[in-house]
Order: sequence, then structure tokens, then C-alpha cells
Amino acid sequence: MQIDSININSNGAISLAAIKADLDSITVNPKGSVSDWDTDVTNIRAAITGAENIRLGAGNFYLNTTDSEIFNLTTAKKIIGSGMGQTYFILKDGISTSTDVFKITSSTEVRDLEISGITFQAQTTGSARCRHIVNIVPNAGGRLVFSRFRNMVFPAAGDINGSDIYHYNSVGGYRFGNSQIDHNYFLNGISLTGAADDINVGPLNHFGGNNIGCKLVSMIAGAAQFYFFQNSAQVSNIVFWGNGLGVRVFRNNLEKVVGGAGEIVVYLNGGPYDGGLYDYRACVIENNITAPAGSLAHGLMVVGEKNTAIERNYLGGDTGNGYADLYIDTSCANIRVSRNNQFSANSVWDGGVKMKVYGLAAGETGLFA
Repeated sequence: MQIDSININSNGAISLAAIKADLDSITVNPKGSVSDWDTDVTNIRAAITGAENIRLGAGNFYLNTTDSEIFNLTTAKKIIGSGMGQTYFILKDGISTSTDVFKITSSTEVRDLEISGITFQAQTTGSARCRHIVNIVPNAGGRLVFSRFRNMVFPAAGDINGSDIYHYNSVGGYRFGNSQIDHNYFLNGISLTGAADDINVGPLNHFGGNNIGCKLVSMIAGAAQFYFFQNSAQVSNIVFWGNGLGVRVFRNNLEKVVGGAGEIVVYLNGGPYDGGLYDYRACVIENNITAPAGSLAHGLMVVGEKNTAIERNYLGGDTGNGYADLYIDTSCANIRVSRNNQFSANSVWDGGVKMKVYGLAAGETGLFA
């Protein structure tokens, strides 16, 4: 007889030794408490071992470990909570700041992994525990593709030691790409190093906190598409840092709040020129990008880019304190700025002759003519 679902509930842990290895789904309900930080970890780990689909009931799961991660995922699992504000992962004070909540590591290709519908919360706010909530670290020969991270609320700013979602590609090659990050509330940011093609950050993520909201540190050689779209942000740092070829930033509402680090709202860096393989082709389209008075930040800064299109945006820097709505560095070439952008104070620094204005009417000679 095929077993479709099994519940691990308040009656205690259940042994999976006699359950078929191809079990379709396991539902885990919370049993732990402030005096029992082990049972929920044991139950969820057993479910991960026993099934591909793990459903988490509503309520508080109390999590603690002395291991390097609470949950280690090496194959395509779907770990799906009951939704934001329904399923809570409570992280015990004192968990090592080098411990991840989810570590995704494999030496083979993993497809169709999903983590969703969970709210992560510190036992006591105000000090760091754990490192990253999701740490994507495929080994040589491994890769994570066609996967989803969605509908999650991450811990309050500073309550973890690292990022909400983190990827560092230390082995080179294609390790993390063709995946979706959407409908989340980030308070400690995303950091991606050595990312591959077609990672979609959006729609409907919100970024807050003190870290850089979304930092694309680098892309692997040959990767040429990264999408950051239909998100909102109010952070006291750089909202989006895009370092790579073919970065698309469109239809976002992004604001740097007063105070904190970072002198830019959105930063694009094309990186070292690759000889024309993709000719860069980044674009910033239909965004609201603002640095209000006192935020000490440029609106949009573009560095090392070529053939980048900037159009139909509202760009606002803290011009009263000497910052620009749009800053184009001298390392750029052929930055195409449309006349249909709107600037808070018509403050554009182009570093010389690197900017080309298009969309001029007859007789017009410049961006603000």
C-alpha cells in the first residue's frame, strides 16, 4: 500500500525505519517548547530523510544544534510551511554564529528544490546567532537549478551573523542558477558570489535592515542574465549591488533611508570587459530609486558598464549634500540615458563624454534641453 502522508505531531517523534523510502509526503507538526529545543529538529531531520515533500504545520518549531547546520539538504526537497506568520522557526539563543539553518550541498545536480512559507525568528532579539538562514554551497560536480525560495520572513536585522540567502562559489563553474527568489521579507540581505545565469530576484520581495539588500558580488565567466525586478526596499545601506554582465533592474521601488552605511541606492558594475562576448547590455528601466535628504547617497551609480540602457526611471540622490541623481563613472562607455527619465534635481555626473542621450526632440541638444 502506498503511504501518501504521515504526521509527526505533539504525541512525539516517530521512527521512519519501517516506512517506504519513496514516501510521497510527510507532515510535521511542532512539538518543541522553550524547555525542549531538540524534538522539532529530530522530527524535521527524520522527515527530510524519509520523504521528498515535507509539510510543516502552523505553530512554533524550536530549533537548536551544535552541528555546522541545523538541516542539510543534498537532494531535491520541498520544505513548505503553512505560510508567513503561520509556521515559525524559533532559533535558540547561543547557536554558534558559524551554524547555518539550511545548508544545501551536493556533488550532483539538484533540481526543483523549494523552501517556502516559514517565518524565522530569534529566541531573543538584539544579538546574533546562526550564520546564514539558507547557505547554497554545492561541491565540485554539484549544482542547484530550477529551485525556489519564497514566502519567507527572515530574522530581524542583526539577529543572525550572515545573510538571509547566501551563495559562495568556491569551486568555479555553474553551481547556482535558473532559480527564483520571490515574495520574501529580507532583513539581513542576499549575497551571491560566482552566480550562474538566470537567477530571478523578484517579484514582490521587500528588503529592510542594515546590510546591503541584494548583493550580486560576481557572476561566473559566460553568465549573462540576472534579474532584479518588482521589489521594494527601505534599507540603511546600498539597496542593490549588481556586479556582472547583463544585469536587469526593472520596476522596483527602492529607497535608502537616512543613516547607515552605503553612499549609493543602486550600484551597477560591469566588471572586467570580456572582449565583447555579451557586450554587457545591462538595463535599469521603470524604477523609483531615491535617496532622500540626509541619506548621503547617490541615486544610481554606474561603473565599468558598456551599452547600458537607463530609461523611464525616477532617480533621486541626496543632491543637497553634494550627491547625484545619476552618477556615470569614467570607466563606462556608451551609457544610453533616455530623455524620459525623471530626476529629482537634474543632477547627473557623467564623467566626461561617456553618456549618450537618446529620445531627443527636434532642436534639442541635451538631457535637460
